[in-house]
Formats: sequence, structure tokens, C-alpha cells
Amino acid sequence: MLILNRIDPQYLKLVEKAIIETPADMHTLSAEQLRNLRNGLRQVPPIPNGIIAKDIKASANKREIPLRIYRKSDHVNDQRPLIIYFHGGGFVIGNLDSHQITCVRLCEDTGWPVLSVDYRLAPEHPFPAAPEDCFSALCWAAENADLMGADISRTAVVGESAGANLAAVTALLARDRKGPTIGFQLLFYPVIDTDFTTPSYQDFAAGPLLPERLMRAYWRHYLGGVDTTNDAYAVPLRADSLADLPTASIVTAEIDVLRSEAEAYGVRLKTFDVDVSIHRATGLIHGFMKHINVHSEANRVYSAGRDDMVRALSL
Repeated sequence: MLILNRIDPQYLKLVEKAIIETPADMHTLSAEQLRNLRNGLRQVPPIPNGIIAKDIKASANKREIPLRIYRKSDHVNDQRPLIIYFHGGGFVIGNLDSHQITCVRLCEDTGWPVLSVDYRLAPEHPFPAAPEDCFSALCWAAENADLMGADISRTAVVGESAGANLAAVTALLARDRKGPTIGFQLLFYPVIDTDFTTPSYQDFAAGPLLPERLMRAYWRHYLGGVDTTNDAYAVPLRADSLADLPTASIVTAEIDVLRSEAEAYGVRLKTFDVDVSIHRATGLIHGFMKHINVHSEANRVYSAGRDDMVRALSL
């Protein structure tokens, strides 16, 4: 069966234009060309009434990391749980605007502050620049929790795609470096490994929107010219131990090259006695979080992961 025929028909209508306008040779484009293409297709939603967004910069390791704090307008400094959010984009694309729809929805739904992190991008800043920025943002948040009205002991790291990789890696770094406590990790279709032979890679290598050849290109940008590594801070599935990591919720798309590795990460976390829930979006493809407000299945799995997080951090 053709891949497009497996996509939910209502969802296909939402992404048909993007599929048509996405060049088949994206994997050959430079980082600048990839950014220009994706930014040209992207619409940044406005900040709705009831949400306040503030851009700031965190000083860390002799550099400044751009951050954006989302808060409910009626939020007083009452020490709510904190969400630290890492955007997707293959480690190459994305910024504070690109995934604003997710940050706003999380803030609206939970009433918690959301700290979005503009980590350095590859290939200009290859691994490990991005995870180092993300860990530094976590440490900054721990030192500045009062600024956000947050209880740092109830922190969730949340990400999409490459950002979900960075959320998982930040949890590993926090454990290994004895950093600030992370109470939950919410991973939407995470990039977790560089094994291109998994069942989902075999089934969906031709795409759409994220074919194998493009994912390999993203890895080459990120890893300085190669598309595989055993470094657990790049590929968390290969960590020697996943013990003592935060409770996790992993949300996958059925029609996605990354589905198998993401679900395998959940299974492996369970073998180390980490409490994990896995939610699969039926008939959807990679990147569905941009449609959580308009598609029922996208909203269902997003809500399932969000509710896991709220239950874990509201205890």
C-alpha cells in the first residue's frame, strides 16, 4: 500500500500542500537553504489573550542562550510546576517562533509556566552544543525559578522530534552530572537512535516530509559529517543504563521513520524500572503537533501525554 494511502484522509488534507511543496532533494540542501524553505512554509500563530510571553537571555558558559517564558496572565508567583520546552527541526532548523503553538497550548492547558529554549543549531554548532545549551537552560531555570513563579522540584522536559532527543538527553545529563531534579519527560516523536534498519525505517523510508535520506542528512549536520554514533548523549537508546531517569510519556506517529526507535526507548526505559506510557497516533505522520488544535487524533495523543505529565507533577 502506498504510504499516502495509509494516512488518515482528514489529516492528509491538512498536510497535502506541505507535501506537494517539499522538494524531493531536501537532503541535498545546505542548512541555510533548509531553514529558508521551512521558514517560508511556516506560519507563526499570535500569542492569544490570557498568555504573556517574554523573551530573555540566560548567561551560561560565557555565552547567552535566548529563552522565551510563557505564563498565564493571571499567574502570580505561586510555585507551579515548570515545563522546559525544546523545539524540533532536525538539530538544524527551528527557533523560539517555530513551535510556539505547542508552547502556548501547554501553558493554556496546564496553567504552568513554559520555558522555551533557543539552543544552538548544527552544522554551525555541531554536537554537543545543543545538549550543553539545554542542560545549561535547566540549570539557569533552577537558579531563577522565582522569576517564573515555578517550583523547580516539579520540572518537566518536553520536546518534539530533535527537541525530544534533547529532552531525553537533558534528563541523562541531569542524572549523570547530579544536576537539577527533573520530574517528568514528555517526548513527542523523539529522535532516539541512528539505526536506519528498524521496522518503521523500512516501512516509511520514502517519507512523506521526513524520509530516511533527510533524517540521515540531519544527523550528518549534527554529528559533523557522519550519520551514526554510539555516544549516549546523542543517541539515548544506546546508553549503558537508563536507571534513575524521570517518569516518561512517549508519543509517536504511526507513519513515521522514527516510530520504532521511540517505542523501543520506552520499552528499554521500562526494563530499568522507569515508569513509562507510550501513545501512538493512528494514521498520522511526523510533525502532527502543529495540528493538535484542528485534528482529533493529534489532539487525543497530545492530551494523553499532557495528562500523564500533569498527574505525575501534581502529586
